[in-house]
Amino acid sequence: MSKTGEWGAVKAAEEAADIAIASAQIAVKAGNKAVAAVPIPDPREHVNFQRLAGLGEQQSFLARISPRRNRWPELVEIDERVADLDRRQEELRGELAGLRDRRDRADEDHAARLAAWLAGGKQEPRPLSEVRELEEAIVEVSAEFGAIDSLRERVLEERIAFVAKHRKRLVKDAERAIDVVRKRYLELVAELEQVREELIGLNESRLWAELFPSELLATYAPAVELVGGRRQVTLRHMHFAKQGIPANGTFALLRADAEHFATVATLDQKAAIEGVSTAELTGDGASWAGSDADLAQKKREKERIIAAGGRTTVDALKHLEAERFGR
Repeated sequence: MSKTGEWGAVKAAEEAADIAIASAQIAVKAGNKAVAAVPIPDPREHVNFQRLAGLGEQQSFLARISPRRNRWPELVEIDERVADLDRRQEELRGELAGLRDRRDRADEDHAARLAAWLAGGKQEPRPLSEVRELEEAIVEVSAEFGAIDSLRERVLEERIAFVAKHRKRLVKDAERAIDVVRKRYLELVAELEQVREELIGLNESRLWAELFPSELLATYAPAVELVGGRRQVTLRHMHFAKQGIPANGTFALLRADAEHFATVATLDQKAAIEGVSTAELTGDGASWAGSDADLAQKKREKERIIAAGGRTTVDALKHLEAERFGR
């Protein structure tokens, strides 16, 4: 090729490049104008706005609370439906993020494809922008996302209605289960106590076999306290204990633990169940002398005194005050 021909080819290539660059700039400007023309939606019109505002959000949260042990198949089925909706919404959340990311890059990608098309001599069909397609997809996925919110609210309302309708049955069923497990707990504590005694006795038999007829067999290591009252071992496992822990006291404590967790509730929970205020339940609320509230309060106080010390004495009252104020 002659120098003139080479120069002409270079010049033609440069002109094509200039056209491609100019076209790309035009496409970017057009894309920016299109984005500016799209109205920014009012967040108050969003399908989730009312649900996320005020009491709606709290009600949704409360409707999701589940017991640690869900014994009821009907509730399990409802919870599984809620979980399926949650999973689907998480999938949509990821899909929306991907679509929005593609939409943010769509104008730039389209300009690059258009530049390549122009530089290539327009041999292939003109590339089209994906902006409208992506925006339509975002609208559809957002609609499904919001629809799941509405559907989940219906399922949660169904959950609330089920519990309200069957509350007495659910409570009785839980109480029966509590009674069974509490008895099992106490049986295991009694069995543990017996096994400990057996272990202590067998160890003494071993020592007897090794030392008989030595005078050393007149005394055995004390077994009243756990781990023989060894302070370092006790502190390693129970940091709050400054002295040895009596074994019989521990078994009694385990029995009390079984009874405690068969009936325990917070003050607010107990007050709600009994239909009184927390102040009335704790005796901190004022009431007329001789009124039903006053008599009920005195009865509860008497029961607390007896439970505290097994007697209605000044000592028991002091014990209650010490418990109440952490002394």
